[in-house]
Amino acid sequence: MKVLFASRAMGDIQEETVEIRDELQILFKSLSLGLNLKMPVARSISGFPGLRELRLRDAQGLVRVFYIQEKGHVFILHLFRKKTQKTPRREIETAIQRFRRLREEIYG
Repeated sequence: MKVLFASRAMGDIQEETVEIRDELQILFKSLSLGLNLKMPVARSISGFPGLRELRLRDAQGLVRVFYIQEKGHVFILHLFRKKTQKTPRREIETAIQRFRRLREEIYG
């Protein structure tokens, strides 16, 4: 599978700690090989078919990366630092908007 990044997501990843970037590099490679990642490292977002999150932790706290696998592509959409138990709706909406833009760019 080809891994494609929303431009803002790539920038957010580059601003993360070395520990998070290294772990993400391994996870992105796994996704590119077509592996179906499961808990505790990844899970589906209920109510949003196809939307999944990578779940990481470092000394600074929790990091989530939203992605969607579709038609031979893995779309890396949004990274954020989680501060509450429940994922804020605006974070999910950001990921969905980025997916729509990327899909339009790829498929027309």
